[in-house]
Formats: sequence, C-alpha cells, structure tokens
Amino acid sequence: MSNLNRTSAEDEDKQKTTSSQGNDSQSVTPKDVSSKDAASRDVRVRQIQSEDKNEKEEEQIDDAVEMTFPASDPIAIPKPETEADKQRSGR
Repeated sequence: MSNLNRTSAEDEDKQKTTSSQGNDSQSVTPKDVSSKDAASRDVRVRQIQSEDKNEKEEEQIDDAVEMTFPASDPIAIPKPETEADKQRSGR
C-alpha cells in the first residue's frame, strides 16, 4: 500500500543509503586500507621454512587455510601413521 500523503520533500530529507565503497563508507574493509597505513597485525609473515617442526607444520596449516578461503569445505589434514598404528595393523 503506497503512502499517498508523502511529499517529495520528505523523500529528499531521507538519509541516503551508504555502502563500504567510496569516501563515505560505513566501515573499513581491507580494500579501504592502503599498504602504508596497514598495521603490523594486518601483515603476518609465515614461518614455513622454520627449523622447528611443530611451528613449521602449524604455519603450513594456517597458510593452507588462508589459501582456501572462502571455500565452503575445510582442508583435510592427514594424520601421520604412528608406530603404534603400524604395530596394530601388523606392518
């Protein structure tokens, strides 16, 4: 049902809708932040070449997760076979 009593002046007084694009954005998104204004927390160096095995593994997993984003399926992380698993299977 339309409002027949509304005037064009009322329409002009309405606030314009805004988006994250342009100069009057409502929020700051990565595209709005220049590289010189980015904080160190925005840029993280991965320790993929680390000598520490656990750190290297965690960094590789984090890197793989970021590379698959925004995919709907999570990455599959294979579990290495342990000595106990080998003994149970008779290998």
